[in-house]
Amino acid sequence: MLEIKRRKLSLMEKRLESESDGANSLNKDEDYLFIKSILPYMKKLTEVQKLQLRGKINDWLMEAMKQNERSVSGSTSVDCMKRESNWD
Repeated sequence: MLEIKRRKLSLMEKRLESESDGANSLNKDEDYLFIKSILPYMKKLTEVQKLQLRGKINDWLMEAMKQNERSVSGSTSVDCMKRESNWD
């Protein structure tokens, strides 16, 4: 019975260490800290304003992801030149 309690305590300690490590890594994540920094301002918005803001953020993220996808897709130098000079 005592051995079971020791194992349980050991597992709980490991879980706490793991959670603590996760929290520490989040506090070093620039993206997480940025989002966290805008929370006080979001709290002041109405529900409709919050929905609009979330929609805009999603739109911006989608556009950024599309741009990344296009740049990774292996555009040739001619394709890049056409885009830069607005050729049809």
